[in-house]
Amino acid sequence: IVRGDVSPSEEEQETVTYETMDKIYLAMDRVETLNPLVSGDSDVYYISQLLFSSLFYLDDKLGVKSQVVESYNTNAQAGSVSLELRKDVKFSDGSSLTANDVRATINTILRIGSDGPYYEYVSKIDSVQISDTYAMTVHFEAPADAALDNLVFPIISATNYDADSDRVVGSGPYAISSYDNTKCLNLNPNKYYFGEKPENKLRFKVLPDKSKTSGLMTMEA
Repeated sequence: IVRGDVSPSEEEQETVTYETMDKIYLAMDRVETLNPLVSGDSDVYYISQLLFSSLFYLDDKLGVKSQVVESYNTNAQAGSVSLELRKDVKFSDGSSLTANDVRATINTILRIGSDGPYYEYVSKIDSVQISDTYAMTVHFEAPADAALDNLVFPIISATNYDADSDRVVGSGPYAISSYDNTKCLNLNPNKYYFGEKPENKLRFKVLPDKSKTSGLMTMEA
C-alpha cells in the first residue's frame, strides 16, 4: 500500500523505441520427423500449415475455404468432387503443383495407413480420376462423404517426396532452409509462393521442455 502520487516523474519515464526485425524466434518441442503425413506431433501439425498448401482448409470459424482450388463441383448423387486447380501454385523447388501431385498425396496417405494423421479423411476416397494437368475428380466410397472438409490434407510433390527425409517439399508460404532436430528449425519465405509472400524468417528453437517456457517469443534468446 503506497500513499501519495506514485506516477513516475518526467525524469523517471523511459523512452521506448522499437526496431523492425527480419526474424521471429519461437519455441518447439523435439519431434521425430517433420513429415506431416506421418507425424502425430502437434508442433509439426501447426508448422506444416506454413510449409504446405491444401486443396481446402478450415478457417477460424471452421468454414471450408479453397486454397489451391480454382473451381469445384460437388455431385452428391455420384459421391464425387470435380476440381480445377490453380495454375500458379508452385512447390518451393520451383516445380508446379498439378493433379498428379494431389493423387500421389492421397495414395501416399493410404499407404501409410491408420497411423497417419490424415488417413481418416483419405480412407473415404475410392479413386481419383485425372482429366487434365490441373483437373481431376475425386470419387468417394459413400456419397455422403463427398464433402470438401475431407480434402484438407497437405499436398506433397509426386517427384520429390522422400518418406525418410525431414525436408519434405511443400508449396506453402515458407520453406525449410535448415534443420537440426536438437537445436533449431529455420524457415525462409518460399519465393515461389502463389499468395502474399511473407517478409520475415522464422526460427524455431528446439527446447527440452517447451511447457516451461509459456509464451516464449523472444529476440535472440
